[in-house]
Amino acid sequence: MKSFHQLREELEEINFKLDHKKNHISSVKIKTTEVMYHSEKPGSKKVRVFVKPKGVKEFEELGVFKDMKTAEKSASQFVKLMGEDMDEGVSVLKTIIERAENTKIDMIAEAKEFPQSEVDKLEKMTDVNDHNGSVLYLAKMMKERKVIKMMELLIQMHKAGGHMTSDMINIRKGLLDTILLKAKSQYSNYKDVYNAF
Repeated sequence: MKSFHQLREELEEINFKLDHKKNHISSVKIKTTEVMYHSEKPGSKKVRVFVKPKGVKEFEELGVFKDMKTAEKSASQFVKLMGEDMDEGVSVLKTIIERAENTKIDMIAEAKEFPQSEVDKLEKMTDVNDHNGSVLYLAKMMKERKVIKMMELLIQMHKAGGHMTSDMINIRKGLLDTILLKAKSQYSNYKDVYNAF
């Protein structure tokens, strides 16, 4: 006998397959990621986007977008941000972390202090749940160009999709860890910077 949870999953699968045929607009392949576009309802301009990265069995919903142009842009940004698959995204993140570790600054003099006014700004941003903004702000203060670029792409995807997926949150956390690791060797008041998050 099947559990309630199993029955619900089967029903969702059936509904997806029916909607897939009925509301399907187009399918494309960006690098190795399959992307499907569906209208949210018949006659609606809103577009629901599903992605299936290489190695994943089923499509996952990326989000609902106001029109086809926005949906296509978000899908291509998703593939660009994630790389061809999650493994590539993770490997890029690892290389960023390794470079940060290898470029630690050995200073003869005492480490400089991160301005308290900037720490306060970071705390305020975090208090109002602007976590993306606070990571981007710290990256700009530390002049970390690659982290800035990655965070700008992440923020664009967040705005386009209207929410942060767990993968996006993990990427943000990895980028934050990278710049905090560098901040630890650069600033004497690292604990204040760390506690701002």
